[in-house]
Amino acid sequence: MFALLTLNEDEGVAAPSLLVLDFKKEPKERRAIRETEYSTSFLFPQLHGDMDVLSNELRSDPAPSFSPASQHELPFYLAPNNRLFITSLGLTSLTRRQYSINVFAPLSTFSSCLNRCVPGQKVMDWCVWGPRGTRVLIPDQPASDVWVCYVNGSRFVSLQEMDGKGIGVGVYDFYQPGLYRALGDPEDVMDCVTEATVFEAGHIFKEEVRTTLPYRLKMLSLDAKHTSDMAVMCTEDHLIIVD
Repeated sequence: MFALLTLNEDEGVAAPSLLVLDFKKEPKERRAIRETEYSTSFLFPQLHGDMDVLSNELRSDPAPSFSPASQHELPFYLAPNNRLFITSLGLTSLTRRQYSINVFAPLSTFSSCLNRCVPGQKVMDWCVWGPRGTRVLIPDQPASDVWVCYVNGSRFVSLQEMDGKGIGVGVYDFYQPGLYRALGDPEDVMDCVTEATVFEAGHIFKEEVRTTLPYRLKMLSLDAKHTSDMAVMCTEDHLIIVD
């Protein structure tokens, strides 16, 4: 999967998208992206005309082939299909105000759409895959482009303000079976977020953008000595603070 910026011919501006490419079916000969035969572009909602894209980065960890070393003797580990893709968009307006947006989408969102594709379909419009299959959020702090291991499996971590109580770590979990179990468990330690996230028309996006992919969230407070200059990363069962 690739994060791309393409030119919207109608608007004359860069439009972010994700391209899913089946390498196994593609011929071995080198060719341009637009000439690929077994690819589908997942379009993002159209940005407001005042917005310009500075960056478009895609992250997902660990690698699909990952398995723990045999000497660890672990009874289980992450399934390859339990995977979250995070697109981090850096935007700027005509007034030079900068925005960061994270688009969260599990592998199941893409696979279910691709399974419904008609032969020869090359484009998946946002209205088909985005509103129910993703969650679009504005982070308190942009994702690091150095300490990039902030996603593992279905979990994502980021530094966040703790309502005037300093800096904390937000742990987001998009594992859907776990969320549905938690909805019926009043003792679950993570909050379940099921209400929609809404961006009003004319602010960042041209039209209203509403996303509803549910997730669980746990906020962890840090000592007062920690600041927003840090970075946070995660493994399958650990949080790593880079100070």
